[in-house]
Formats: sequence, C-alpha cells, structure tokens
Amino acid sequence: MAKISIIIPVYNVPRKFLIKCIDSVIKQTYKDIEIVIVDDGSGDECSALCDEFKEKDNRINVVHKKNGGLSDARNVGVQNTNSDWFMFLDGDDWIEEDVCGKLSELIKYNTNVIVFGMYRDQNNKVSRIPMKYYRDKEYLNEECESLRKMTLKHDYFLSSSVAKLYNTEFIKRNNLWHNTELKCGMEGIEFIYRVFCATNNVKISNYYGYHYVYNEDSLSAIPTIENNYLTMKGIEKIKETANKLQLDDISLINQRHIYSIMAIATRSYFNPRQKSIYFKKRKEYIRFIRENYLKELIKNIKYSEYPKKKIILLFLIKHNLYFLINIYSYVSAYRFIR
Repeated sequence: MAKISIIIPVYNVPRKFLIKCIDSVIKQTYKDIEIVIVDDGSGDECSALCDEFKEKDNRINVVHKKNGGLSDARNVGVQNTNSDWFMFLDGDDWIEEDVCGKLSELIKYNTNVIVFGMYRDQNNKVSRIPMKYYRDKEYLNEECESLRKMTLKHDYFLSSSVAKLYNTEFIKRNNLWHNTELKCGMEGIEFIYRVFCATNNVKISNYYGYHYVYNEDSLSAIPTIENNYLTMKGIEKIKETANKLQLDDISLINQRHIYSIMAIATRSYFNPRQKSIYFKKRKEYIRFIRENYLKELIKNIKYSEYPKKKIILLFLIKHNLYFLINIYSYVSAYRFIR
C-alpha cells in the first residue's frame, strides 16, 4: 500500500465549503493517507477551523504561513508531504470517499502521474466535465507528447492541477513547482504543461471522483485587470518552455492565446459585472491589447482553426468592433450564447 497525501491550500474558504472539503478526505475508505492543510494567511476563524480538524484526526498536519497565493501554498504543501504520492484539493472542492482507494489500485512503480475525472457542482446540479482525450489508457514515452499538446487545448480540461495523483519523487526530482507569479487558473496550465514535458508515464483513468465547486464569489470567478496581464504572462512562460525544449507547440500556444483573449474580452473588460461605463471599458481593453503586443496575433486569426460558435466573437475582436463585443458579452452572460 502506497501512502497518499492530500494537500489542501486554504485561504479564507467559507466555513461550509471547508468543512465539506476536509470531511470528504477524513472519510476516505483508504486509510493510509496524510492530510496536509496549508493555511495561507487566513483570518482567525478559518485558521482556527483548520486547527480544530487537526485535533480530531492525527493524520492531519496544518501548516500556517503568510499569504503567498495558491501556487506558493501548493508548493509548501508538497515540501511538507511525507508520502510517495500526493494530490491537490482546493479548499472549496471535495472528493468522493473512494478516490484514494481507486487510485491506489492504479499505482505502478514507474508511473509519474495518474489523471482522473472531475464533476462540476453548480447551483445544486452535478455534471461530469467532459474529457475529450482517450480515457482509461496508459501513455508511455513519446505518447506523452499528445498529452502535452492536449494541455494547450482549452476544451480538453486536462490543464488543471487538481484531479491528478502525482509521484512525489518524480515531481521533486524534476523540480516541478508551481510558478508563484501566476494565479487564477494560469498557474495550473503552466505547471501541467511542464509536468507533461518531463513525464514518460501517465495513467488516464475513467474514474470520476473530484468535485469542482463553482463559487461565484471565488477569486477565479471575479474578473480583474491584474489577472488578465498574468494570463498573458503565463502563456509567455509556456512559450519560453516550448522554445527552450525546441517543441513544435507554438501554433497551439497561439491558439490558446486567442482563446484567452476571447475570455478576457467577454468575462473581464466587457463583463456586465464590471460597472464601468462602456467608453472606459473600451479604453482599458485597447490598452491591454496594445501593451501585450497582441495586434499581430489577432490580425492573423484563422477562423478555420476555431469552432463555429466562436466565429462571431473572433470576427468582432479581429475587426475592433468594441461596441458589438460589449453587446455580445451581455448576451453571453445571460446564457443566450453558449
């Protein structure tokens, strides 16, 4: 039996979410686990709740630290693990009680990463996040190249740090740490890209056991200008890795860049939740495009590389039709466009 650590970064997670999260770990049918809770500078109430759980279960280790962000908290968790394998579990998510048991059956001596399925919990509805890559398969050596490329495809849902079991020795030997400069999802994409660059053995399981809880008040759901620039920075970091390793991924990276631009336009600058007047939104969006040198990338958009439902938005962005982008964003926010 291989001991498994569950690393839970916590920063002011609402009480009801955190209780459900930690309870789901304590109740694992597979008992040979270690629970590492990293309190990333939470307030007194949240911090005390972490300590309360520690008193109830001697498998729990709570690490209190200054706030450094999700990436730093995950890194600290890995540094404090004493297990052969570990997984990340965000503090407002939860896992099925048989996750560790199911995954322990898939462990082999030469496996680096085990990937399993995710549910999305939103508005009291639970749905499976679709996995477009081949399920229940072992990827070996050169086959892992296809996983690396899938990480760059926005609709393959392979680029999250969670819903994966990592071999601790593999992660530490290859110096695979989360980039502390990145956040709001980009840290996971950049991390997983490097993981799949380094691995030669990945097991994909058709088992679903991770519940991603969509919380409209979470950090990742609140659009900020800072996060937009960090997204661009994350993509540039991926491009640096690809160039350093001489990988033929630039075309896919550019496509990921365009998808990010679309998301930033509709979910951030022209998002109805942004209460600025239209002309201010437009001005800030134009500045963002200019400061990130994206004009040439947008100019060379090839519609054939994207799904039909994205063509309208791509056309509006390519031809600088900002007022129509604003309307599109409002309509999209109310689910008329999917």
